[in-house]
Amino acid sequence: MPQATGTYTFEKKSIPQVDLITVRVIQGDVNKVWKGDIEGKSSVLTVETVTQLPGSAGYVAVEVFDGTIDGHKGSFACLQRGIVNRDVETIDAVIVPDSGLDGLQNITGTFRITNDEGTMRYVLDYDFMEPHPDADVPVEEGK
Repeated sequence: MPQATGTYTFEKKSIPQVDLITVRVIQGDVNKVWKGDIEGKSSVLTVETVTQLPGSAGYVAVEVFDGTIDGHKGSFACLQRGIVNRDVETIDAVIVPDSGLDGLQNITGTFRITNDEGTMRYVLDYDFMEPHPDADVPVEEGK
């Protein structure tokens, strides 16, 4: 299974918070720029919870990527989750099945994401599935 690695940067825009007892729910959107084996941009919609105790939080996100992976140009959607448990961060994501378009049609895979002292690093394990039996869009051959 091919693997892609690299880094990304992001800009976070928050909208007003809602306080729920001891947890703040924050909705916002993020724009990412991907570098490394993946080149492109993505938009992310996140919902975060931040506890009143430092070092613990969580989020879920829906992300739409547009760019190139190993010469395949296209876009796809993925679902991401992150947990910070007393300053120990775990972030992962999965590509939504059959969300790939153009050269990334039929892509499948999972991301492992780490925060290396402020630099976001990713490892994407990916492959291309057989076309969905109900797909009426021709699959691009090769890259």
